[in-house]
Amino acid sequence: MRRFSCSAYTLRSAVDTSATCRYLREARTKHRFRVLALCGCLAVRFVVVIVVVLVPGCFRQRLRRRFWGAPMLKELLPTLRLKIMNIGFKEDGTQWVFNAVNSPFSRFYLVTAGMACTRHHGRTFRMQAGQMHIVPCFTLADYYCPDRFSYGYIHFTARMEGDLDLFNLGEFQYLLDAPAGFEQKLKRIHQLIPGCEIPICKPHTEEQKRGFLKQLDSGDFAGSAAEWLESDGLFREVLAPFLATFKHVQTAPDSQRFKPLFKHIEEHLAEDLSLADLARVVNLHPTYFSDLFHKTVGVRPIEFLHRRKIERAQILMLAHGASVKEAAYRLGFADPAYFSRLFRKYTGMSPSQYVSTGAATTTNPSVELRRNGGRPGQPS
Repeated sequence: MRRFSCSAYTLRSAVDTSATCRYLREARTKHRFRVLALCGCLAVRFVVVIVVVLVPGCFRQRLRRRFWGAPMLKELLPTLRLKIMNIGFKEDGTQWVFNAVNSPFSRFYLVTAGMACTRHHGRTFRMQAGQMHIVPCFTLADYYCPDRFSYGYIHFTARMEGDLDLFNLGEFQYLLDAPAGFEQKLKRIHQLIPGCEIPICKPHTEEQKRGFLKQLDSGDFAGSAAEWLESDGLFREVLAPFLATFKHVQTAPDSQRFKPLFKHIEEHLAEDLSLADLARVVNLHPTYFSDLFHKTVGVRPIEFLHRRKIERAQILMLAHGASVKEAAYRLGFADPAYFSRLFRKYTGMSPSQYVSTGAATTTNPSVELRRNGGRPGQPS
């Protein structure tokens, strides 16, 4: 009896001890979760305090751009400068076939009847009646018409601070349905800017051809201030629907930080600028400067510089008759072969091919040479 009582007591003690241990384990687990939750809350509050209070305003702005839909394109829009080079209305047929066109200006089309096609950015766009289309500058594109079509056209540039082109800042819908009344807007702009149609008769000499191209390069407005203001406002209305479709836009440059740099680049395109030279303008270490510029603008500083040089080379060779070597030397390239490689990289063709096909001209197609089985010259 005594042995049984002892055994029962031992069993009861063991059960109590097991329950106590289980209770203590559960309590420790709950306590551990409470401690972890508390630490997590404290960590989040600490990060918020650091971002809101201690982090500089410019860096907070980059964080917003990075995580809340970068960039803020509207910061640059007040600096937008529109320049209309050509405007008119035409009708073309199957002779409207142009291959490998790369122009230093953008092209706008409003189709009023028929259909035509363009190929660029890896896609084919079918422009039908009632639709409008933009081909951004420095875009390698093909153009063709299977039958006939009537259209209005505008050749233009859309530059902002830092000489950045509006339609090269990101992706957008290149083909849209034209809102009601857009044909009348184009006709009104055409009335305000007379004499800007593409010439019908071909220039007979290189001097005449270069004179026409210099006129395009200058883009001077001959009308009154009121007419300029009206035409500029109407054209902004025409471009606004495309702007509403922008997505994945590259981060807009910090106008205060890089404004001296962009000005320095434009004033010293003829020099052989290094990364250290560019970093010195904004008083930053070259490595940090390159990373910051890439995060802000979307490309490395040297690539940005090369693009600006190649864009200027296209104008020099076609509008001013500069040879390949002359254009290379005038833009700070000691080696014309290296300049030619860069030119091919950004335009898709060599400088000599670019000049021979008249890739930036807007003269009558009969002036130019045939290329890749297509019609000679340029589209309107």
